[in-house]
Amino acid sequence: MRQLNSRDLPTIGAFLFGTLLLSAPLLARANEGGRLPVDFKTIGDASLRVAMFRIYDARLTSPSGQYQPNKEPLMLTLTYQRDIHRDKLIEKTQQQLARQLDSEALNAATIKLRNLWPNVSQGDRLAFLLNPDGHGSFFFNGEHLGELQQPHFNRAFMNIWLGEDSSYPKLARKLRGEQ
Repeated sequence: MRQLNSRDLPTIGAFLFGTLLLSAPLLARANEGGRLPVDFKTIGDASLRVAMFRIYDARLTSPSGQYQPNKEPLMLTLTYQRDIHRDKLIEKTQQQLARQLDSEALNAATIKLRNLWPNVSQGDRLAFLLNPDGHGSFFFNGEHLGELQQPHFNRAFMNIWLGEDSSYPKLARKLRGEQ
């Protein structure tokens, strides 16, 4: 390997500057959804209970504090009250999404979730921010996990909790601020 000398500095500097310029849009795009909104107002709160066990507490928030789908960002935050392995979370999510997505979209979604989601412990928070354009971001305990730019999947995911045909209609009404 040859040793660098002072004549190499302009070339190295130009290379590093060019690399930075070319990657800046990618870095900015990756960080667009990287911040968890802190100024959102609560629309509704609810808890999911199965038998006598509380599984999680859910909160839906938006900038206005009103449920306005497709008009402003919505953020759903689940605060887990039990330890749950990632595979179990994904299995339950798959069951819910199977009602809304075809098998190809469901398989693609499962792969994405498997790459994003961790195991959860009691007290952990998993949040999903859905933008009006249909793009979404996942957060775990306030840290950005990643973005999904598949509007159909993202809306189907949010409909698990908010849809008129939700498996948990009482929870959905509470989150939407209707009770």
